[in-house]
Amino acid sequence: MKFRDAAAYPVKLDHDEEVMIAIVPKIKNLNAERIIDFCMENMPNFWIPNYIRFVESLPRTPTGRVQKYLLRDQAITDDTFNMKDYIIKKLKEMGNR
Repeated sequence: MKFRDAAAYPVKLDHDEEVMIAIVPKIKNLNAERIIDFCMENMPNFWIPNYIRFVESLPRTPTGRVQKYLLRDQAITDDTFNMKDYIIKKLKEMGNR
């Protein structure tokens, strides 16, 4: 899997739980499950995003940095994928090996 852009950051939910969200530009054949699988193979568990949202492109400054403050304003929306159940399922599968 190859993708070059993504932004990940913590957000607080209504009940003061803090979770990670990843914002990823839309790419053909890239889905939330593939992103989680990649993260689980290459990152510590606490970095794995609980939510994934696909966007057309990431907002950038004139120097090319991602403007995370613009992303935080619309962190979890109706089109955000909640991956908690998928992550739990994968962790259980890994534990049974």
